[in-house]
Amino acid sequence: MNRAFDFAGPWAIAARVHPSHKKKWKLIVSLTSALDCDCPAIWSAAVRWGMCFPRHENFENLNLPGLEPRTSPSSNGHDAMRVLGVQELAALVRSCDNPSDGRRIHAQILHSDHKNSVFLRNLLVQMYGRCGCLEEARSVFDSTSDRNLFSWNLILQAYIRNQDLEQARSVLESMPRQEIVSSNAMISAYAAAGDVQRAKQLFDRIPAKNSITWNAMIEMYSQSGNLGDAEAVFHSMPEQTLVSSTAMIVAYAHNGHVSRAREVFDSLPQKDVVAWTAMIQGHCQNQRLDEAKDLFDRMPTRNVVTWTTMITAYAQAGHMEQAKILFEDAPDLNEVAFTAMIDGYASNGCVEEAKALFESLPKKDVVAWNSMLCAYALNGHLDEALNFFQKMAHHDEISWTTMIHMLASRNHLENAKFIFDQMPYNSKMASTALLSAYLWNGHIHEAMSLFQAIEERDVIAWMAMVVGFARKGLLLEAQVWFERMPEQDLVSWTAVVAMYASTGHVTEALETFHRIIQESTMPDHIIFTSVLAACRHSGVMKISRDYFQSMIQDYGVEPTGDHYCGLVDAFARAGELDKAEELIHSMPFEPESVAWVSLLAAYKDPQCGARAAQRLSVLGLASQSNFYMLLGQNYINLISLPLS
Repeated sequence: MNRAFDFAGPWAIAARVHPSHKKKWKLIVSLTSALDCDCPAIWSAAVRWGMCFPRHENFENLNLPGLEPRTSPSSNGHDAMRVLGVQELAALVRSCDNPSDGRRIHAQILHSDHKNSVFLRNLLVQMYGRCGCLEEARSVFDSTSDRNLFSWNLILQAYIRNQDLEQARSVLESMPRQEIVSSNAMISAYAAAGDVQRAKQLFDRIPAKNSITWNAMIEMYSQSGNLGDAEAVFHSMPEQTLVSSTAMIVAYAHNGHVSRAREVFDSLPQKDVVAWTAMIQGHCQNQRLDEAKDLFDRMPTRNVVTWTTMITAYAQAGHMEQAKILFEDAPDLNEVAFTAMIDGYASNGCVEEAKALFESLPKKDVVAWNSMLCAYALNGHLDEALNFFQKMAHHDEISWTTMIHMLASRNHLENAKFIFDQMPYNSKMASTALLSAYLWNGHIHEAMSLFQAIEERDVIAWMAMVVGFARKGLLLEAQVWFERMPEQDLVSWTAVVAMYASTGHVTEALETFHRIIQESTMPDHIIFTSVLAACRHSGVMKISRDYFQSMIQDYGVEPTGDHYCGLVDAFARAGELDKAEELIHSMPFEPESVAWVSLLAAYKDPQCGARAAQRLSVLGLASQSNFYMLLGQNYINLISLPLS
């Protein structure tokens, strides 16, 4: 009888037992030794908990620096260590997720008859790369005499995974034979890092490109806002596949060109579920929920991603009734849909509904836990958030940052700093949250000290300083910090335009926008939202209209709901209410409530105000407090009219 086969199921279950249950583990260990049963699940759990079997060498007593284990000879002179096969050792390496366990397993391999196995050495390179131990990964790679193509790709992926692109490039150039898979991985890495130039150089050197190569370039240009280059790559392809067309749909939609994305979509002779979902996502990203829902209803076959996309879009827009209907109708739901609903309820102040949904989740991952934590934090439930945080089995960067931000935003800076100091690792995100809190509360010295302590300051840390000074009204200091930034991208430029716009500094906002143009940076739909916000603060209607038209005609940016609402608000502020209402009716999609609220706030004519109020009621916004305030003011205007 094959005992390994017969007992694999029970051992796999037993391997989940926590080491605190000593009696259970004692039984498991005894049975394993008595039955002489080979079970990678048990070994994996033992390594994870730092435990050992009676017939195995105690991993904790290994000499780690030299990676040579100490063995204890048995009474008959033979080693007491159990000899493991290649597959058992491979199972240990694959299951390893931290460096200390990895070194112990590595020591086991070096002491075994399989120390020269290329298969095991490749897995060790992969494991060390996964754990962030690049020196050890490289050491194993260099000491492997008969490296194969898989060996080269694994060390390449190790460097890419840990964002050491210089070493990754060196590996790629040293490969005895560069396969397209390796080159594609490097292009994707450059794209993720925003290094467009090097990605383009590598792309041009590849003699035989496949569809993945072309699609990676389209995606890179799309993410960097270089839509023209994405189009050039798309039209240069020897054959435009369904995958490349879908990538172009995503590129157009990501940059606000929904109509052009729709043209590509409509031209497809055959559409798969990915293309349909990409088009629906494009409409959702650009606040065109009615058109997205129309496509969703027409879609022949939907998958869980499609359902989740629509549920998330409605929830993020605050349309919780529509989101709930879809959520209940969906045949299959994943954690993303649950999380989207929890976030939606939290954003609308429905903490109890969020809590009930969280508790109904069959499987709660750290993302779901973080969403519920954010629900408490967002709605000011400090005690509940602290208790919930303590109950969490695992805290990631989001968990820690949420607590720091919540405490800091309520002026509990000492407690926020205490939580920050408890983090087991350095976090740029948490550092930036605390940095912003210091600046917001006027603790300039503490902010400066923390900023200097951040080892690798990225654009987010720099912009935290810029925005922090701006929020305190110190615009000159904010501008100085912005000019000191090592590198300024479109995101940082957009933040500066928004900073000036929100503080009413119209001239500075528009001057910054023109600096962007002078530096040959293509503006996107996001920055035009801030530009139009600055224009309407100027009170000069012509400026708003000119920039709106320039956005379309000069830069090819398709207006979104935010752009139309900005122009409606500018018309309303200038007293041109007929034009504002005409613009609302001419929108190519269902007007958002913001546009009607702007109009209702500006109307002095009670009858016109009633029309706007009625429209808000139809949209389901009549329950909001500002609706009643504005409608009440409209009735006051009616009462104040002179009797004829």
